[in-house]
Amino acid sequence: LNLQLGISTQNPPQNGVGVFLKISQQRNLLHETEIIWDNDEDDDAAVAPQLLWKQFAVKFKNIDVKMPVKIVCWTKENKGQKTSDFLGMVVMELSKLLQYTSKSSIPLCNRFNTPLKDHQLRLEVIAMDPPLDIRAVPNHLHHHHHHAAAATKEQKAITHKLIPCIQKLLIDEDAVVREKACEALVKVASVLDEEQMQTNVLTVVLLLAHDENEQHKIIAAKLLSSLAEILGPLLCSEFCAPELVHLADDPKCSVRKAAVQSFGQVAKIAGADVAKKKLLPSFRQMAKDQVWSVRKSVVEQLVEMAAASDAAAAGAAGKGTAAVYAQMFEDFANDGSRWVRNSAFEVLGRLIFTLGENSTKSLLQWFCKIPTLASTKIDQECNFFCAYNFPAVSMTAATSSSSSSGAGGGGSFSRFPELLTAYQQLCKDTRFPVRRALACAVHELAHIAGPRMTEEHLLGPFNKFLKDPSSEVREGVLRGFSHFVAALPPARREVYLNEIWQIVRGSQRAWRYRECVAKQLPGLCRIFSAKATRNSILTLLFYLCRDDVASVRRSAALALSHLLSRLLQLEKEEEGR
Repeated sequence: LNLQLGISTQNPPQNGVGVFLKISQQRNLLHETEIIWDNDEDDDAAVAPQLLWKQFAVKFKNIDVKMPVKIVCWTKENKGQKTSDFLGMVVMELSKLLQYTSKSSIPLCNRFNTPLKDHQLRLEVIAMDPPLDIRAVPNHLHHHHHHAAAATKEQKAITHKLIPCIQKLLIDEDAVVREKACEALVKVASVLDEEQMQTNVLTVVLLLAHDENEQHKIIAAKLLSSLAEILGPLLCSEFCAPELVHLADDPKCSVRKAAVQSFGQVAKIAGADVAKKKLLPSFRQMAKDQVWSVRKSVVEQLVEMAAASDAAAAGAAGKGTAAVYAQMFEDFANDGSRWVRNSAFEVLGRLIFTLGENSTKSLLQWFCKIPTLASTKIDQECNFFCAYNFPAVSMTAATSSSSSSGAGGGGSFSRFPELLTAYQQLCKDTRFPVRRALACAVHELAHIAGPRMTEEHLLGPFNKFLKDPSSEVREGVLRGFSHFVAALPPARREVYLNEIWQIVRGSQRAWRYRECVAKQLPGLCRIFSAKATRNSILTLLFYLCRDDVASVRRSAALALSHLLSRLLQLEKEEEGR
């Protein structure tokens, strides 16, 4: 069963060439189409353009009979443009919509459901396919009305009593009260239908966004981000994105700062097209803001905006967008504000990973320079972020270089020697947070680099981390012990059996180290020779199963099934030989 519709508009704008229509129900897109005005250049300019309407079908099974239908119209300025200026919309219960007949008109409304003067939506065709008396359809929907009545009573209590109360608290003098009121409004919005949310919640946000009070605009910017997921892609594109762009142009720097902090979340929900076409131009403009705190906020949203756009997509468009973000980082890296530069280098690793194969060589070179940059350029705390993101950047470098050259193997160190130099510099850092980040991820880096590069360049740092003065560094490297040893050539693995026993016997007063070793037993069962597995790993497992600490015994016992499976496998292999 299909609902056949043919829609046009009355009094077409003189500057437009057509309309773009979207028919939806609470974030569920039912149909979208474009209709072009018949206004050729050869025609007499004095003749008003005529709308060539199209007939289309909406599957009735896709329609939620309990939800209102929303039809949104935009004017089009040229045939290649998808959307343009908002013209009007109709939000109507399905049963009421079905009571209209072909060649009838419905008043268009603004975003707050107020009828617009001289703007009509014309139903050229409304019919059921196969043929069915539309007047009978509302009777089939009647059994839903009593449920809707109860829901309407509850929503009236929310919209008439609760939301006005929250609205007052949103402009309270106390910042904590305003923050809690924001949280309350978001929770209320999550239980309202789309029409009620537009009429009540979005009206509140709009009033705040266009208020002269600076704090009210800041609250509006925060709400646009918090409400984005509830509103969905359609409303984020129609409402949130334009309002954020408006707030980003505010004369008050605190408002601009609050606005840019919401860009990432809104772009994520609205989609790549909105992020690139509507938000990115304003985002780039704010990157050049005269106030350093606004530029710093742009830096903090850089990764989220890149992730929401097509910057990681294959093809020329994706590479072009990635180049825009790469250039923005270049500007931030040379910014006059130390705080902006620090933030830029803190997010650089995440940005490289987000851009993926479209990441530029210049970004990788900047990343490799972090450990050697002078203290007059950035704070030394940036070394921690460099260490933390090192495996992700190494994997991205290996992937991008492999796809571009068509070669495999060798890891990122062989293709980008600068990465190896940077890693060696980080390993010399005297601050334990940097060494801890490296120690916790050295096993991941080993699998990226490959056996040869691991043996040549990572074995030394690994051994050093095992003997580190900081207990957090030693515990960090133990958590990935079996994974690192598995990345070594088989001939180099068994030397670490004695190291394991030394750790266990030397940690009688530090049971957490023994627990770390016990948790590594499932991996250790799979990486040694048959002789070493029977003579050393089996003995180690039973030793830890008799430990004084229950947590150690429990972790060791969980590895028993892995060891038995490995022993059976070895027995079958020996029988086959």
